[in-house]
Amino acid sequence: MGFSALSTLFCNPPGYASFTNTTIGVGPFTSYWHFGDGGASTLLSPTHSYTSPGNYDVSLRVTDGHGCTDSIFFPSYITVNNLIAGFTSVAAACINTPVTFNNTSTTHISSQWDFGDGGTTTIEAPVYAYATAGTYNVRLIIFDGTCYDTIVHPITIQHPTGSFAISPLHPCSPPQVLTFTASVPSGSTVTWSSLVYGTLGSGTTLSHLFSPISIMGNPVGVIDSITMIITNSLGCK
Repeated sequence: MGFSALSTLFCNPPGYASFTNTTIGVGPFTSYWHFGDGGASTLLSPTHSYTSPGNYDVSLRVTDGHGCTDSIFFPSYITVNNLIAGFTSVAAACINTPVTFNNTSTTHISSQWDFGDGGTTTIEAPVYAYATAGTYNVRLIIFDGTCYDTIVHPITIQHPTGSFAISPLHPCSPPQVLTFTASVPSGSTVTWSSLVYGTLGSGTTLSHLFSPISIMGNPVGVIDSITMIITNSLGCK
């Protein structure tokens, strides 16, 4: 007598084991199965669901048409692993800012990361920086020597962009009031600076009086550069 199972290893519960009774002899046969987890069956070739991880002994007792009984026992015949991939990280970050990915998976022997922008690593808990803004799907695959499991989480990489207008566009020599009007993402803060005059102030609209510069007591015209610094709600500049 004997039996076999279509599969004896399951990576995660539930594991559905299909058993085949290979007993030969004079029928009809009466079968009695013990699946090792408290479950039992009298079907000739049953299917049993293992709902918890572990190693399970399986036994079969068969009575043939003459009333003769035999039994067989396979220790730790069914294995149900509990391999679950998992990781945590921030949901959003700035470009060129290191992001830490914490591996929270169950016990495993190797990890494979795909950061969604072409970057990969086998480091257990990597730190990675994105060079381009966008939304990326980060995939983690873990392996325990037998089974694989995978999980995907998205991360959004931000880099605020904007523009500004100057009025008047072609100012006269100072003193002159210039007004700067920014077009930036909602929730952003804006600061302004001048190559010649230094810090000008903050706000999406700013008016500033540019005073004349004197060289050897003579007022001169100025060629200047204006810089707008955008900081979004995440702190990306």
